[in-house]
Amino acid sequence: MGMGTSTFVTRWINFLTMLLAIAVIIFGVWMSTHHDGCRKSLTVPVIGLGAVIFLISVVGFLGALKNISILLWIYLITLFFVLVGILVFTVLV
Repeated sequence: MGMGTSTFVTRWINFLTMLLAIAVIIFGVWMSTHHDGCRKSLTVPVIGLGAVIFLISVVGFLGALKNISILLWIYLITLFFVLVGILVFTVLV
């Protein structure tokens, strides 16, 4: 079974995004150990955003790895909503 360029690129992008999400989660845990008021209040949103990005990356990676189109559609739709949510949050704040 051959591997298309699009599937290869999707796998690597999602793998790198998983690594980035793990780094964000580790940064959130690091923020929770430092007892500054501002850092303490941002701990849960940072860890939550890292976890959501990690889960979306896993769905996209598995969809590209196993060529399951429904997982790739779920990945695409959830990624769209997360990006729109971050955009709306940024504009409103």
